[in-house]
Amino acid sequence: VTDTSPSKRAVTQWAEELLPKNTVFVGGNPLTGASVKEQKDASGHIFHDAKWAVVASPSADHNSIKTLTDLIESIDAKPVFMDPDEHDSFSAATTGLPAVVATALMNAVSTSPSWSEISRFVGMEFDQMTAPASAEPSSSQSAAVTNSDMLAHWIDQVMERLRSMREALLDDEERFASDGILSDSFVQAWEQRARLEAGIADRRPDTSANTDIPSSSESMMSLFFGSRVAGVMSGGKEKKRDATKYDRRKLN
Repeated sequence: VTDTSPSKRAVTQWAEELLPKNTVFVGGNPLTGASVKEQKDASGHIFHDAKWAVVASPSADHNSIKTLTDLIESIDAKPVFMDPDEHDSFSAATTGLPAVVATALMNAVSTSPSWSEISRFVGMEFDQMTAPASAEPSSSQSAAVTNSDMLAHWIDQVMERLRSMREALLDDEERFASDGILSDSFVQAWEQRARLEAGIADRRPDTSANTDIPSSSESMMSLFFGSRVAGVMSGGKEKKRDATKYDRRKLN
């Protein structure tokens, strides 16, 4: 027996308590990303090259695990083995936390006495940020309570960053500083979002990248003309700017 729940610890416990003794449970969770937002987005290709989390229960044997991985690979997905705690922490950060943040934002603004006037200003930013709040409340609560400790941890992380940004906004010098907490927060978020969109969110360094070593003639020319001109004069190609790095000169 397998599942597709975003909360593996709770489901694994239920499986051990409720399933017959001769039944083996191997948890699963298809990680299709943002490709499927609504039922109309469903297709036979959404699992192609997608990761599929596999969380085996302590009683799961090799054959049972292989049965699930064979099924996953048969639809062109790729199994990723995880333990329950790791899975639930990642799931809380990427699924549960957005729902909680959207709920808090929607309630904070809509309970203002001026909400009827504020609502006229609602645009794409507010609409996208609060979209998770439109989910069925009973489903949102169920997802939250089955992963409450992990969700509480990530809420603390968000609150810590909000407090830092709030303090920076109220500091006359800090809020204008090009290298302060406020600017660093926006730059870090911009860069990490760019890496996510580019498919390189993994923080580990790429050790496979080769470093170009300049020739002796290029080294000599760079002393007189600079490395950029020396590279062009020697037929070398100018390196492309890293699109995931923000040009902090814009902050000055």
